[in-house]
Amino acid sequence: GNTTLSDCTLELRYLDDRSAPVRIPGHRIIFNRNPRLAELIRQQTLPPSPSGNTAQTLLLETESKWIRSDSFYTAVQYLYGLPLLPRPGAKGSGEPAEFSDAGSHTDKLDFALAYAAAGHLLDSTPVLTRGCQVAASLINWQTIERILEFALEDFRDHGLHDAYKYGVGSKALLDAVVTFIVQNFPSTFDLDVFVADP
Repeated sequence: GNTTLSDCTLELRYLDDRSAPVRIPGHRIIFNRNPRLAELIRQQTLPPSPSGNTAQTLLLETESKWIRSDSFYTAVQYLYGLPLLPRPGAKGSGEPAEFSDAGSHTDKLDFALAYAAAGHLLDSTPVLTRGCQVAASLINWQTIERILEFALEDFRDHGLHDAYKYGVGSKALLDAVVTFIVQNFPSTFDLDVFVADP
């Protein structure tokens, strides 16, 4: 976040204008390690200014309802060598302040899903996967629907194979949901087949 030595700014703009754009001062040599940002650098390269002080802006736009500014910023930090989002309660690893301050269990889940969506936007499989792993560890009866909504977004059944927007992340979340239901379904549950409205 220090502008002193940065040579570009990564800007995330929400197409629905739900939040102000996120501007992260950075370095092209670091951002170039990411395939999505490397492509942006090639597409949006500006000619150098006569004074040599024009910083390039790499513009990313998103329509995703999942992405949040705080989780996007945390996801970009991974490019600079900061650790991936830790699993809740993991020993020896501090949580980013944005995650630990997220509040309730549901708020932490929303942060983890936003982190995974940021990984998808950045084309960063490690960030996407870790966001889904953290979200899977936060499954309970109140969060299952939200997790399924994320995992099945833009799902397509092609007959011979399924296509998930979040790929292996969606599959991991679906597996975690099934496992949670199998392990936590009440043994005393009795299905009433005579209910008029299912």
